[in-house]
Amino acid sequence: PHGAGVRAVHTAGKSDCPYLCGPFGGGAPGVVAGVQAPVSPTFGVGFEAGFERSIQAEQSARVSLFGTARLLTSHRDPTISGLIVWTPHPEARFAQALVVGGTLAFRHTVRHTIAVSTGTNLPPPRGQVPDVVLDDAAFGLTGGVDFPLRISPRLFLIPTLRVHYLFDQDLA
Repeated sequence: PHGAGVRAVHTAGKSDCPYLCGPFGGGAPGVVAGVQAPVSPTFGVGFEAGFERSIQAEQSARVSLFGTARLLTSHRDPTISGLIVWTPHPEARFAQALVVGGTLAFRHTVRHTIAVSTGTNLPPPRGQVPDVVLDDAAFGLTGGVDFPLRISPRLFLIPTLRVHYLFDQDLA
């Protein structure tokens, strides 16, 4: 078993202006927990689950022919990944490992309306505008490198790099 503190970084989503403007990205702290098991001296299989805090940004959305809404959008992608690990020199004190696999991201986005403008002399709508919650899942690929530093026969310090590429139409 292993665990790590991580910094998750999201690239900006695709722009959908004028309907939803201001694609955003950013970083958030998180944690990863996982298990790896050897299947041969140089290959192993594993499983990881990643959880991070939400990233937030303001966006604008068209709400009528002339009107717009200012939104506070928060987004996070908890992930689970199945991994294949290749360690070319498993007995070395510093034995880097290449990691590839598949990922399932459970995407969660909440859009909270801050203000609405009609773009005319008409007053904005009254009352609370409900939040829009978008939940879906996206498959992807994972790749990365582990840099295990052997401390003792059963203890390693493992700096890790992971990249997840999701197959989706992200408009966050």
